[in-house]
Amino acid sequence: MNRPKERPDEQPKDCDKCPVQAQVVQLQKDIAILEEQAGMLEQESTCLAAANADAAELMVALNEKTAELDQTNKKLQSESTDLASANIVAAELMVAFDEKSEELERANLELRRESSELATANVTAAELMTELDAKSQELEQANTNLIATQEQLVQTGKLEALGGMVAGVAHEINTPIGVCLTAVTNLERRIKDIKDAIKNKKLGKKAFGDFLSAATEAVSVSASSLHRVAALVRSFKEVAADQASEQERQIVLDEYLDEILRTLQPALKKTPHTVAITCQPQIKQRTIPGALAQVITNLVMNATIHAFDKNDKGQVDIKAESDSKTITIKCKDNGKGMNEAVQKRVFEPFFTTKRGSGGTGLGLHIIHNIIVKNLGGEITCESQPGKGTEFKITFPHNH
Repeated sequence: MNRPKERPDEQPKDCDKCPVQAQVVQLQKDIAILEEQAGMLEQESTCLAAANADAAELMVALNEKTAELDQTNKKLQSESTDLASANIVAAELMVAFDEKSEELERANLELRRESSELATANVTAAELMTELDAKSQELEQANTNLIATQEQLVQTGKLEALGGMVAGVAHEINTPIGVCLTAVTNLERRIKDIKDAIKNKKLGKKAFGDFLSAATEAVSVSASSLHRVAALVRSFKEVAADQASEQERQIVLDEYLDEILRTLQPALKKTPHTVAITCQPQIKQRTIPGALAQVITNLVMNATIHAFDKNDKGQVDIKAESDSKTITIKCKDNGKGMNEAVQKRVFEPFFTTKRGSGGTGLGLHIIHNIIVKNLGGEITCESQPGKGTEFKITFPHNH
């Protein structure tokens, strides 16, 4: 520290005073100077302490700022890394975008081509629809014609069945009528002989007894034959009238089935086959008898035509039973049966295994339609080659 200079007016006036006094004065001056310097040092120390405090605060603030800067730097580094990754992803996305753009452009070109093809196809489809409408109208007309033809064939089938029945009944009637004619002719001759004997008064007891025996036999034979004819005609009239009509009436099922079988006997006699009917007695049914007669007739005749080989002696069994709600009729033969392919098509119209032998393929189809439409029932078929065939008919029991 610089020592303050002495002022000229402070020089001792008397230089010859005592050296001790001079030293004391000098010491007092030095003390004053030291005190002044101490005050200055104290001020400087206070200022330095304040400066140190400020410096400490600044260091704290600096450290905080440094920490913040470090944190910010780390964050910036992280963000820089993320940005670099984002730039990589963005580059990859740009590549993918370019690829997708190319794909979309190709797809757009393909779509335009397909649109052109679709427009052409629409024009073609419109033409096809027009043609299809025309074909549909033709098919509808053909279907109408087919239904009409089928109805005609059904009616023709009915008439043919009636015609065959008439021929069979006529043939069947010839025999008992011939027997009656023979018996009556013989009785007429015997009566003439008796008259001649009475006229000539030659009638004896024995001759009259012989005449009575012959007359009784002739009458008995004639009556039996005429009863047979009457029963056959009655059955024919009832079944024929039913087949020609679609009126409902009540029948007793077992009796009606017997009448149907009786009308079929003339045709069945021309075959080696046997038909038997087993029916739960006294089943009363309100139905369309002609429909039922045609079903049974067609089933029996179908069996005699298709079920057996030429030299077979077949058996056809018809079994009928009922409960409170349903009547079931089964028609079973012991013939050659059918394979699965034939069985699946058996009810189709115009399907027949006897195409070259007069078969029309309508018999079972007509049966199916009659059972469904007229009797409100259904028919199923079960068959195996070599094990015969069974048709099962079910329809509501209407008391």
